[in-house]
Amino acid sequence: MRWQPDDAPTPLRMVVRGIIGLIDLVVFLGVLLPIRIISVIAGRGIPWLIQLPGRLFGVAAHLIGFLFLAALVLLVVVALFSLVGVA
Repeated sequence: MRWQPDDAPTPLRMVVRGIIGLIDLVVFLGVLLPIRIISVIAGRGIPWLIQLPGRLFGVAAHLIGFLFLAALVLLVVVALFSLVGVA
């Protein structure tokens, strides 16, 4: 049948195959590779950006908790010093 390739390579067939291979390489490097790079960056970067405010609020909550704990300890120390100073 006509669409089945013959086993005997001819010079014209090799040239056409080389041109098609070159076009395929140019399309891959010029179109498909940048799209793949953008999709990988977007696939990993966008979820990180979405999670970033939650992480920042979590760190802020921890810092506020530590500050509250330090204030409570300072209050206890000042109360003890005032009780000892009165006696």
